[in-house]
Amino acid sequence: MFSSRKLYTRRKGFTIVELLVVISIVGLVVALLGPAVEQTREVARQKKCADNLRQIGVAVQSYVSHSGQFPAAYMRVPKSHGWTSFTLPYLPGGEAIHPQYDFSVHWCDSANAQAIQTHIPVFECPAAGGKRVSQGTIERCEEPYTGAVLDYLACNRVSPAVVSRGWLPESTNVKGMFSRDEWCRPSDVTDGLSNTLLIAEAAGVPSLYVFRDKQPHPMYGNRGFGAWADGAPYFQAHGHQPDGRNWPGPCTINCTNDDAVYSFHNGGAQFLFADGQVRFLSEQLDLFVLLAIFTRANGEVISSYDY
Repeated sequence: MFSSRKLYTRRKGFTIVELLVVISIVGLVVALLGPAVEQTREVARQKKCADNLRQIGVAVQSYVSHSGQFPAAYMRVPKSHGWTSFTLPYLPGGEAIHPQYDFSVHWCDSANAQAIQTHIPVFECPAAGGKRVSQGTIERCEEPYTGAVLDYLACNRVSPAVVSRGWLPESTNVKGMFSRDEWCRPSDVTDGLSNTLLIAEAAGVPSLYVFRDKQPHPMYGNRGFGAWADGAPYFQAHGHQPDGRNWPGPCTINCTNDDAVYSFHNGGAQFLFADGQVRFLSEQLDLFVLLAIFTRANGEVISSYDY
């Protein structure tokens, strides 16, 4: 005798159509969330970059408090050393390196090999990628060097090329906060510490970038550039031509990282002012505003609304 109950077959898993629908929905959700996730990451990278500059600013101010003056961009006598080396005792991550660093020899001497290869986190912008090193050969040192990188350069001066082009008067005082073989006292900054740049991003070294294109050869060839201990960790203000290669010109930010302000952030770069403020300035920044905030005692009248 047959049962009147209907027999049901339990179905297992998804049909192909259902599986394709699920995959499509997941793909759509990922596509929608992807840009938002990346934007969140970029905000975090910008914040960390700004924090790096603030800590560098605190270290420089500590140096000023102890010495009464800002460090020189670099000193060539008796040996070659840049501003970063002088601030080591005040930097997070630098205190441990300072006892190892030998000022009686050049920065690239083999006696400093271990010290200069040590990565200092506040010297590296997270947007540019970490654990980069610069390698090269310099005449004053017998052996090739390898050094952990620096993504933030000191503001040295307005380039004399800008003046020789007639873009600024011959009487322009081109000096910035960091001079070569010369210290700057706070009283020398008559334009005001809040109106004068101290340090700015110049990220991506030792690679050379023109706009967002990484060039096939490293910056400055065999000499190398970008180590935090480098004897010349500074740059001049002059702007670049629209090709990003020649200067002076109207392009001020993110045109190239060769002697210029450059970051991997969208739309601008981070700047540290001499009073310790960190500001993100647009890559549309006018050249003459950049030149004005670069000089320390030229008498320009600039407000924060100009940048």
